[in-house]
Amino acid sequence: MPRYKFAFPINNAFLGDNELSFQVADVSFLKKSDLSEESFFFNEGNLQLKERQIFAVVIVCGNESYAKDLAYDKCCFAIDIFKICSDLYHNNFFNPKKWQFDINNDFITQGKSYFFYKELDSSNPETIHANYHANRYNTCIDSKVLESVTKWNINDFESLYHIFYSADGGKIHQVLKRACHIYSQSFSINHLYERVVMLCTVLDTLATNEREGKVPQLKKYLPALVLKRERLTERLKDFIEQIYDIRSAYIHNAEESGITEREVDKLEKIVYRVILQIARNSYKYKSTKEICVAIDNGLFVPIMDNLPDIYI
Repeated sequence: MPRYKFAFPINNAFLGDNELSFQVADVSFLKKSDLSEESFFFNEGNLQLKERQIFAVVIVCGNESYAKDLAYDKCCFAIDIFKICSDLYHNNFFNPKKWQFDINNDFITQGKSYFFYKELDSSNPETIHANYHANRYNTCIDSKVLESVTKWNINDFESLYHIFYSADGGKIHQVLKRACHIYSQSFSINHLYERVVMLCTVLDTLATNEREGKVPQLKKYLPALVLKRERLTERLKDFIEQIYDIRSAYIHNAEESGITEREVDKLEKIVYRVILQIARNSYKYKSTKEICVAIDNGLFVPIMDNLPDIYI
């Protein structure tokens, strides 16, 4: 079976001066200069970071079309894991959260975009004007960022990556992969209420097992998944009810009031802990519904991590 080596450019990110490369699972992240001996095609017009441009590199087996899709999927998943496990998004020092690096097709290379307009009432209404606009930040991935991934349990997420692409991967791992992607993409949403909608979507997926009555289910299951101290249970329940009221008001009535960046940070940490706990227990359960049933029966045992309890 043929093997292929793929390199996807990472938009809106570059490695620090002293950083050579880093790895997430079987995906390597290299500078363009490290690929100088490879026969990859570089569109120089779009790669303004030149030698510090980062590429996600992976080797896969299979026919060419299948290999390309698999390589792209693996690199996207590895990027999601790196976002979830770095201080770029969890440490308030890096706020506001405008780091928008990715390899997805819907991200415009290097954060550049153009908009077009025409003057409707001018003497020449057919004249089209083009204006350049850049509103994204280039992320510097330095030694401080790379060291932070251990604190955020990257080994657990790499284990999830490996089992997803193995013969042992099941439905629960598919759900977790999708949750990781939604969670990581939420980091790049500057609109607080849109970010809340995405984060609540992850909670709906992972911490409920019925279509109706999401908030009562979350009040029942979240304490077992995210808290280390029972005394915080009631505060967690009140917080979740508040968040879902805000989400509902935004979705149904377009209301934007009553939320702060600090509260969204709390919600992000809750979602992170839910993903981590379910990932750590995914070897034992075949679905998130089984986990909910185990919590109902008092049989679910959370696997503790080295992070502080969530302050609600």
